[in-house]
Amino acid sequence: MTQDYEKTVAIEAAEKKKKEEERKRQQELDEKKRKEQEEIDRKNAEEAEQKRLAEIERKKQEEIERQQREEAERIAREEAERKAREEAERQRKLEEQRKIAEINSRTQGAFANSGSGSGGTGNSDGKSQGATFPGGNQGVPTGDPNATNYGDGGSGAGNQGTGAGISFDLGGRSAISLPKPEYPGNDAGIVVVKVIVDKNGRVTSAEPGVRGTTIANKAFWDEAKQAALKAKFNVDPDAAAFQQGTISYRFRLD
Repeated sequence: MTQDYEKTVAIEAAEKKKKEEERKRQQELDEKKRKEQEEIDRKNAEEAEQKRLAEIERKKQEEIERQQREEAERIAREEAERKAREEAERQRKLEEQRKIAEINSRTQGAFANSGSGSGGTGNSDGKSQGATFPGGNQGVPTGDPNATNYGDGGSGAGNQGTGAGISFDLGGRSAISLPKPEYPGNDAGIVVVKVIVDKNGRVTSAEPGVRGTTIANKAFWDEAKQAALKAKFNVDPDAAAFQQGTISYRFRLD
């Protein structure tokens, strides 16, 4: 009986040990699988993160390229517009020079001499007649220098030193006041201003640079316009409600 008991105890111990070893091996296997799975999950997470970052970088690069394309297109568009403006300005200047040359050709000799006299009506040896500042007749600079008759003009004598000769063409009207424009720079020539005058003799609008103008300098145009707007003519109830005419300013450097 004693011997059988000892064998039973030994067998139970051996089985218990075997079970414990199997349990530990199973735990080790489970731990190994767990770690392997964690490693797989980690690698999958890293790959997913790398893909996410790569997608972000791809979109960022696409946005940079898009902005670069837009900037290049903007620069090209602005350059084309700049060249177009320069070409338009060049053509405008060529046309302006052509018109000035044409005007100079038509009006050559029309203002060869300034008028003389003091107050009242003076005479001029030029081919046109009208009112010069501050006196004398010099004519209508926009008229035909070969014409046999003259347009309406004011009175006074030829100007002295640096200044502006003033004449006007407003059929049937006489000038009450023709203010002298400021002399804005070192230039000489004629600025013709188209004016609209009401029955009361007031200038309601003025447009400088019309036919007969020989100065391209816009500063002279502005001064001529301001002077024209201040001009006064006689009241004429029988005149048109808005009568059109011209005032011509001849700027000279003597």
